[in-house]
Amino acid sequence: MGRLWLVEATAAPKPKPSMAEVARSMRESAEEDSDKPILHRKHPAGEAPSGTGSTGSTSPSTTSSPSAPAPASDSDRPTLHKRDSSETSTSSAPATDSDRPTLKKGRTRPPEDIGHVDSLPDVTDHNRPRLMRGKSSNNIEVLPTLMGLPPDMQQAVAISDAKTRPEHPWTFIWANPDDEAKMKSSLETMARDALGLTPPPPSPAPRKPTSRKTAQPAPAPPPPAPLLDENFRVFELAYGSGATLVLTARTDGPLNQQKFVTLIAQPDFYANLLILLKYVANGAHLDDTPRMRLIDAVDALADNRGELLFELRGATQRQFALYRVLRGQAEKLFITGPGEFGQEIR
Repeated sequence: MGRLWLVEATAAPKPKPSMAEVARSMRESAEEDSDKPILHRKHPAGEAPSGTGSTGSTSPSTTSSPSAPAPASDSDRPTLHKRDSSETSTSSAPATDSDRPTLKKGRTRPPEDIGHVDSLPDVTDHNRPRLMRGKSSNNIEVLPTLMGLPPDMQQAVAISDAKTRPEHPWTFIWANPDDEAKMKSSLETMARDALGLTPPPPSPAPRKPTSRKTAQPAPAPPPPAPLLDENFRVFELAYGSGATLVLTARTDGPLNQQKFVTLIAQPDFYANLLILLKYVANGAHLDDTPRMRLIDAVDALADNRGELLFELRGATQRQFALYRVLRGQAEKLFITGPGEFGQEIR
């Protein structure tokens, strides 16, 4: 059985050119291009370069042995050598050049405290404020603030409840409209009595014998004193319940001479008014006895029964009180604030 052999062959290496041949090729290339620089090998001191003689003729260069001394230094050839620490420190400094730009750290300047205003001629919004020097000529309407106690302030009551409930009207509807006028007139008379506005009845004059022809009719009674800021409301605080009347008013004059009254009443079976709460305040002592103003009726306990919400307004502060009318009584359920600044309301 024969064997299979694998024969590998490589090309013979080309002989390495000698130094003479390299120098010859360089001279030939230099003759072809006179502007190309020529690189020459340095030789030891006292030995002429290879390829040159005293007559200037060229000759083949010879190779130097490995033990030949180091070539002599050439003044025109740069020499690389290791730097020492002194050279490193001195050479690290940049060279000074008058034309070389120098980067310097700028000085931080504080921001200018100056307001800049730019005109906007293309703005068509007439309510946009414009900054100008001097007195403003724009007629800007400023809405009144809610600070203090504005005289025309309107108040409304609302309940924040997580459950949605149908709206419940608390206004009482009279079966006979004339009954409302009668009840209001009777309640106003009680309010004047509480404020001291009802004049005393005149004393009877002594009778004189007169004939029938000279008899004169009795003088008409004076008109009742007016009630200022009168607020009369009639509520139905529960389904199928009767009417609950509330009246608030005051007298005329300076604040320290005014009097304030609040009445809560209900009619009985004979259409006579029963006073459930009567409260009178003096304008000179509002911090002790605040004015009691009706705001509205509200179902604060979520039991389908309305309560009466009042504002207790003093000279410098105010609170809110919640009253329930039930079984012929007006009971105070709640009052805001840490404590009541006025006297007990009865």
